[in-house]
Amino acid sequence: MKLALVNRQVILPESGTESFQCHASTLVRLPCGTLVAAWFAGLREGSEDTAIWLSRYEHNIWTTPQRVAAREGEAHWNPVLFYPSDKLWLFYKVGSDVHVWKTWFITSSDRGFTWSTPAPLVNDDILPRGPVKNKLLLASNGRLDLRQDRLESPERWRAFVDRSSDEGKTLEYLFCSAGA
Repeated sequence: MKLALVNRQVILPESGTESFQCHASTLVRLPCGTLVAAWFAGLREGSEDTAIWLSRYEHNIWTTPQRVAAREGEAHWNPVLFYPSDKLWLFYKVGSDVHVWKTWFITSSDRGFTWSTPAPLVNDDILPRGPVKNKLLLASNGRLDLRQDRLESPERWRAFVDRSSDEGKTLEYLFCSAGA
């Protein structure tokens, strides 16, 4: 596969953001041609003021970034955009660090102009479930795979997949064996 840079543009203004850190961008193209980008930003990675931000590329210009997910006093991390058919999904992590992350999501039916009320991906989550930075995979049979990895110790991460056959309503936790 040959890759090529098609366009390079700045979404955030280069001035005025010196005291801000932004990280972990995600991008999706909607059927209408609109590009949607999301990322997390705040004073520094992991600070309580980090939030999830979003911009749309329409009519050859990026819209002013909007804060779309923020809970007072909690760090937000690693958004993942997904557009399977008629609804735009945004998954993200909330928590002070990887050991206590919880996965939340919001949805939009109008290309990211308005969003649903945030909801946890898995109630009573004891692991950081759902996608962290990896795109979701939608199989031709409708099965949805949410790829993830989990920190078991400072030196060891383990891969796993949350699999759904009912559009994400329920998730089956599948642990990947070493070497798989």
